[in-house]
Amino acid sequence: MTTRETAERGRITRDTDVPERVGELFQAFNHVADGYTFAEVMEATANVLAAAIDSFVQERGGRHADARNIAEQVFSGIRKNIEANWLRQASPDDIEVPHGH
Repeated sequence: MTTRETAERGRITRDTDVPERVGELFQAFNHVADGYTFAEVMEATANVLAAAIDSFVQERGGRHADARNIAEQVFSGIRKNIEANWLRQASPDDIEVPHGH
């Protein structure tokens, strides 16, 4: 599953297997992060991710170990996405994600 920003600033495309709403969120995050440093975006992203995992687990009555397990699964997914995106080329099947979400 990949979503990529092309060389044309702000033009986001998604693979056909990426849900439309995920592409819209990616586009919105990209817009909100515009003008922030890489370090600021990474710190904010890490905090949002940790809070989301914590809320998800606690709402379901889970334990700290459950949150750690989910975090490991997420980190594994991030590594896979980096590998998938690293050398990815644009495809005729890519779907442009519209601005405004």
